[in-house]
Amino acid sequence: MQESELEYSNLSDLLSPYRKKERSVSRSFLNWFLENIFGIDDTSADDAICDGSQDKGIDAIYVDELNEEIIVFQSKTVESANKTIGDTSLKEFA
Repeated sequence: MQESELEYSNLSDLLSPYRKKERSVSRSFLNWFLENIFGIDDTSADDAICDGSQDKGIDAIYVDELNEEIIVFQSKTVESANKTIGDTSLKEFA
């Protein structure tokens, strides 16, 4: 995968199977990430996603019973390649 494929303008093809689930771009990208990068199956990815208002910055939670770990995800998407997210959200989350 090329880095340019992850630019916002190119995400529609990549995320089209996930958008069918009636999700926002941000949730769809998180769903794609959980399945294709983190490597969990589609049912586990669906179950992990808890993104919404009042979520205190937690967008997904995955319980790895084998390694006895709880993994918390925070996901952000931006439309402009020139825009940076910064670390404010991460600091607030921490």
